[in-house]
Amino acid sequence: MLIASACLLVEIWSSGRSLTALRHSFRLGSFLGFGVPGLLYCIENNFQYVILGFLQPAEMAVIWNFKIFATVVLMHFFLNRRYARHQWFAMAVLVAGCALTQTPLDHSTVHGTGIHGGSRAFSPSNLTAPAAMAAATPVGAGTIAAPLAATLEPKVANAHGVKLVGAVLSVLGSCIAASSNVFCEWLVKQHPQDSIHWQNMQLYFFGIILNGMTLLGKVTMEADSPVHGPDGFFTGYTFWVWVIVLNGAFSGLAISVALKYVDNLVLIFGHAMAVLVVAVVSAHFFGTYLPAPFIVGGGLVMAALLVFHSGDQSSGQGGAGSGKSPQVPMALSFGRGAGGGAAEGSTGRGFWGVWNSNSNAGSWRPGKHHSPAPGRAGRDIPMYCIT
Repeated sequence: MLIASACLLVEIWSSGRSLTALRHSFRLGSFLGFGVPGLLYCIENNFQYVILGFLQPAEMAVIWNFKIFATVVLMHFFLNRRYARHQWFAMAVLVAGCALTQTPLDHSTVHGTGIHGGSRAFSPSNLTAPAAMAAATPVGAGTIAAPLAATLEPKVANAHGVKLVGAVLSVLGSCIAASSNVFCEWLVKQHPQDSIHWQNMQLYFFGIILNGMTLLGKVTMEADSPVHGPDGFFTGYTFWVWVIVLNGAFSGLAISVALKYVDNLVLIFGHAMAVLVVAVVSAHFFGTYLPAPFIVGGGLVMAALLVFHSGDQSSGQGGAGSGKSPQVPMALSFGRGAGGGAAEGSTGRGFWGVWNSNSNAGSWRPGKHHSPAPGRAGRDIPMYCIT
């Protein structure tokens, strides 16, 4: 909130405007609308801690990739985006690739598997204590192994039930995350003339209120909450914690800019590529071991990126005469991205309003169609790479 406010003040000062100009940008309906993604983000962030009570972080990360598919489906139905068959296939490949890249990385420096080939030897030290005992039991000691197996069976069944609950909650949480991003994209594009920093301040206002209420409830119900510590709210805040907080703040600002000027697909591919870049850098500088599933997943991510942009990229005809359906590159800024590959200057109607690719910023408009201004070229900027 403070960073967005500072950015807004710098923007106003550099443009020579006054703070009173913000009064014309305030719309009660739009302001209240930011409460929807604010609530969804609050639920998503706190819901993840609930899921971690059922799953390991790596397990949740794998299932959370369902967010990719949910985002594309929501953009298709609610933002009226149209994709070719090979693009749907590319998104499915991306989900599989991202799931494989969530394989836990080993930071040991000596290995015999992964990119160098081979396989790691089986060792009872890699097992849990009961399983290690079972593995170390001689073959002929059936009188010992049978009671041990009978003891483990209820625990294994209970563990499977817990994992199933965690998986269902992860799918639900990923759908909430996808809904918040898609709704936020539609919201920031409703008024393209508004400053992104002004829009962020409205979103963060609800974020502060809702998360503050959640924190207050947690402090009230839990006597051992860290907030009751010697430093109060800032108990446990070290230098690196502040670095993480600032990194998250700037990351949120970057995401909001991407939602306003491109779309959610850029974020999807950007996050997938970021995992690969971080892994390669870690392997080079810190000796992090990249297992074989991670290498395969990285290849699938790259293949999905190429397949998604393959095919006919002609200007809005979608391969007319060739039998190909209209296709949308990762982000065609504000034009064909919502109109389903229509020609420049067209309009499209989605679930939440009307898209006019020839409007001043090519944004969504609720209500009836707006006639394009004569002689004004629509914004149609293909984004074929992640910057």
